Amino acid sequence: MNKLYLIVITNAINISISNVKSEFGLGSLAPGNEISLFKAQYNTKGICLGKYNDKILIVSQEKVFYFYNARISSFEKRICELFPNSEIAVLTLNSTVDLYGYAIMEKGVRKRIKSGADNDVYIDYGTKIKEEDDIAREKIFDDGEVAEMKLEYSKKIIQKMIAQEVSIRVTYRLLTRYFGNDEKEIERNFDAIKLVEYQ
Repeated sequence: MNKLYLIVITNAINISISNVKSEFGLGSLAPGNEISLFKAQYNTKGICLGKYNDKILIVSQEKVFYFYNARISSFEKRICELFPNSEIAVLTLNSTVDLYGYAIMEKGVRKRIKSGADNDVYIDYGTKIKEEDDIAREKIFDDGEVAEMKLEYSKKIIQKMIAQEVSIRVTYRLLTRYFGNDEKEIERNFDAIKLVEYQ
């Protein structure tokens, strides 16, 4: 998976998609095709909505970026007000431009936000989460890769490259909170879960 533009809202079993559309001012959008959660990540127009167990899923290549700012956007504020007892996760990846982002809100409060691309960090807010600590303890590049990097880059650049890779892996790892314990299970669920396109 080289693209991810996903908002996950937990503890929302009693909330319908029609209510979500109404509350977010999307009532005028017409429903289109039903597509898999995997294919929804590549949808460049409109928004995709669906449910999975107790979770509401929103896929939008526009709206995920409303969460990666120092100032809270009106969309982030609204979504936190609507789901005050939920964990809200925003997960973003685009390997073409080496972009990553993750934002975690709990009970309406920002807990962790980090986003960056191409070894630059755009925002780094809050306390590190377990996934970050776990991956930071792992071996990010093997000895051969590190040796090659040392021939081309300064120590500072290598540290940035390692930090970038850690953050990308954290974004992937966060999927295990919501969609399965390992990569294969997550892939199966991304193929099986269906969302509806709205334009």
